[in-house]
Amino acid sequence: MTFVTNRSAYNVQRVKEMRASGTGGAYKGSYNRLDLIRVEGNVQEIAAELVSTASYLSDLADNLGVAMDKLYVPYDSADYEDIETKTDWTSADIPTESDMARYLGNVELIRSAFGVYLNPPLPDTMTKLTYDGANAIEAHLERVADILSVWITTQADNITHAAAWQNGGYIDSGLLNCGMI
Repeated sequence: MTFVTNRSAYNVQRVKEMRASGTGGAYKGSYNRLDLIRVEGNVQEIAAELVSTASYLSDLADNLGVAMDKLYVPYDSADYEDIETKTDWTSADIPTESDMARYLGNVELIRSAFGVYLNPPLPDTMTKLTYDGANAIEAHLERVADILSVWITTQADNITHAAAWQNGGYIDSGLLNCGMI
């Protein structure tokens, strides 16, 4: 996944200058269909990963006889199963207010999976979006993707250790073995 989180006032000024001179295009200082496609694609990919992670950890816990707990999966995977995204924006498309409400709502839903709150916060609306707001949208998604990349391994280890502990086995922490003597 690609995230653009480093837009700046310089980028915005550069786009204004290029437009004034008649040399437009898709640049980091403007928010356009390419940004919408990237963000919606990232939302789609993260949502699918949230669902598959929850399913994998639930199956692992079930197979090892460990009770599933919010500790292992702190979100409801059903919230992410049918997330609506649009990844075929064209230059002729004009996003509606409801499109943008869905767009930000999806980012908020992804953000809420692990309770990620960054500064600056997510914008309340796409109206008069600033470069800080655009950066925040992708920074929140990037943070969830980063968490998710280590979450599955960490929680799988926790479930495996819980199974070993409750079944009278031992846990090898790498530093010390504890369990039955």
